[in-house]
Amino acid sequence: MKKLSDITKLLLTLVVLFFVSCASQIGDSCSNNSDCGVGRLCDKSQPGGYCTQRACDRYECPAEAVCVDFGGQERYCMQRCGAFAFCREDYVCVLDFPKTGGQEGEVYPAFCNQSADYSVSAN
Repeated sequence: MKKLSDITKLLLTLVVLFFVSCASQIGDSCSNNSDCGVGRLCDKSQPGGYCTQRACDRYECPAEAVCVDFGGQERYCMQRCGAFAFCREDYVCVLDFPKTGGQEGEVYPAFCNQSADYSVSAN
C-alpha cells in the first residue's frame, strides 16, 4: 500500500477541520432536532429555533454553554455570552439570572435568551 503524500494528508486534515467547525453549537438557530446534533434538541418556541440540551448538569454542557435551571422546570444548556461573545439577533445576554438553590445574590454565568422573562419551552 502506498503512503499518503504530504499534500493528501494536508487536504484530508483540512476537510476534517471544515466539517468539525460546521457542527452546530448551543444557541444556533434550527428548525428541527436534527439541525442541532446528537443529544440536542431544537426549542422551536424560541425565535428562529434554539439548539439546546435538556436535563444538563453543571459539567455536561459544551464549552460554549452553561447549564441553567429555570426554577423548577428542567435544566437546559444555554449559549454563553459576554464582552466578546455575542448573542444572535432577537436574543439578549442575561447577566443577572438568580441561581436556583444558590446563596443569596448568586447568579449563573451570562447566557443568551430571547428576553428577560427567562422562559424556555422545548417542543
